[in-house]
Amino acid sequence: LNRGEIVFDAETDLAAEASQRFFLETCSQLEEVACTADICVGGKLKRSDQKVFCIVTELVEYYNVFILGNVTHPAKATTVPPDLFYSVVQRFATENQASSPLSARRLIFGTTLGVDADVKRVNWAAIVMPTALPNPTPNRDARLAFDELEAWIAKRREAAPASCKTFFQTDTLSFGRGWTKMDLEDAVIDNLWTGFAICLPLAFIVVLLATYSLSIATL
Repeated sequence: LNRGEIVFDAETDLAAEASQRFFLETCSQLEEVACTADICVGGKLKRSDQKVFCIVTELVEYYNVFILGNVTHPAKATTVPPDLFYSVVQRFATENQASSPLSARRLIFGTTLGVDADVKRVNWAAIVMPTALPNPTPNRDARLAFDELEAWIAKRREAAPASCKTFFQTDTLSFGRGWTKMDLEDAVIDNLWTGFAICLPLAFIVVLLATYSLSIATL
């Protein structure tokens, strides 16, 4: 199956300080994103027993602890200096210092940060948020949660710097987990009602012409 060629946003620049701050703010706000669907426990979309995984937070912590040595120093850096960003990414991946149970190399090269072969550019970055949605999620509840998150994403996109404007949500791409089959389910229901709208009048006309009986055709 040819899905075409991936085209990355040329303006994406996670090394920029504004991008890192936007990324960190987004991660923090995701902890509190509301969900009014009945299936969301505590009125939040995020699972209460898990945290949002933020790769920029990991990189900043790594920079403070393992490069600056600022474990408890009050002057801890809040972002990675742009001119050191890619060297920090390389060291982070090599030394495997991620707090996540996943290896840092997997996090950097495939799960939350897509960099080019020589680690000179970030093509994409992801924030991982475990949701409170059950598996499988009923379409009605999934749609409500999706629309609420889409509205939140739209507001964040408006506040994003130019280097982070290509900002959207996706899911695990696993059946029953999130939005993967939601549009297909919507289409099935829409087509069902379209089928009724077409078939019932036609059936009425066919029976009426065949029997010349209005009472039989309406049964």
